[in-house]
Amino acid sequence: MAACDPGGTPNFPSQPANILSVMSFEVTGPGTVPPGGTAKFTATARMSDGTTRDVTAEATWRSSAQSVLSIDAAGLAVAHERGETDLAADYRTRRSTRNVIVVSAAATG
Repeated sequence: MAACDPGGTPNFPSQPANILSVMSFEVTGPGTVPPGGTAKFTATARMSDGTTRDVTAEATWRSSAQSVLSIDAAGLAVAHERGETDLAADYRTRRSTRNVIVVSAAATG
């Protein structure tokens, strides 16, 4: 129920003037990581006002193969064993994925 001012008119909470929506969302980081290695992944949102925001810490991260590569809430991944995985990050209503292969350094050169 809304409060009323002295004249009896309801006072409703005001909406924020600038509610920005996410126009695009992207995960960046390396495509290969050696077993035992670490890699930093970043989540970037392009907002409706044209600005970009690093939302890495606000995104929800997951790996499709935790035994191959795990990732924490800050976007830091640890490679465990050879294989392939898809990293996914969710931010608001958007999702972005990045395919990552865990392979020996000699195989990437």
